[in-house]
Amino acid sequence: MEISPWVLARHYKDTLKTSLKKLKINPATWEDLARNQVAWRRTVKTGAAIYEANRIATAKTKRAARKSPAPQTNTANALPTCPRHQSKFRARISLVGHLRTEYKNNQTIPTLLRNPLPHPWHQFHFSQHHRDQIPILITCLLHQ
Repeated sequence: MEISPWVLARHYKDTLKTSLKKLKINPATWEDLARNQVAWRRTVKTGAAIYEANRIATAKTKRAARKSPAPQTNTANALPTCPRHQSKFRARISLVGHLRTEYKNNQTIPTLLRNPLPHPWHQFHFSQHHRDQIPILITCLLHQ
């Protein structure tokens, strides 16, 4: 497939205009500036230096944001904690397993309840038989 010369010329003009804008050179008057070789060279060099400095500063800012430590969790999203031992867990399922093993034989401490807000996919992908086997949550008594 052969490319029309008009397409190449238009592409060249678009690229030239974009480059001139990056160097802070007015695309409407660049030809007048280019006639004076000393002024043109000085303008291009200073524009390129400013553009490079801005590009490097932006890259450093983006890298610093990417490499910064994860933000601290607020109290609304605090880590799950065992009410008896004050142990912190990274995931809620870990706390559930801990409470199951901890209170397995002790009938007086926890109350076993189903999750009051099951995930919506439970009702679509599980039969009633499987829904009954969803892990139960353990809640500790308020007065210990």
